[in-house]
Amino acid sequence: MNLFLSYWRIIFELCRKEWLALIHDRFLLGFIIIAFSLVVFQQARGGLLELHSASVGIVDEDQSILSKRLSDSLTPPYFGNVELIKHDDVDRNMEEAIHTFIIQFPSHMEADLRSGKKVTLQLLIDASAVGQAGIGAH
Repeated sequence: MNLFLSYWRIIFELCRKEWLALIHDRFLLGFIIIAFSLVVFQQARGGLLELHSASVGIVDEDQSILSKRLSDSLTPPYFGNVELIKHDDVDRNMEEAIHTFIIQFPSHMEADLRSGKKVTLQLLIDASAVGQAGIGAH
């Protein structure tokens, strides 16, 4: 029994030493308080975990029924302004943050899919809209 109490005494002294060191380290103590209270509260109150009214630009080089249906499927509340744009306007729209996402449908997309060929779509994401872009990339 004496051995059991000595282990608890050692554990108690180690905990006491660590608490005293923490109390004297103001920076670490402040960081712990902020990290486990204010930041958690802020995320719980205002952090969105889904897209909300993301602006989308669509470069439709296919002009098919499939590309039209895909464009029409981008509806509120996740997507706000869905606009058809020209290929020449892509760089300007990304630089000026006009659209958060730009989707490019290649020419002959529907015909290639019907014939069994693989088709590659291009999705450009504006990294300056970090919250929306991170969620939309997944």
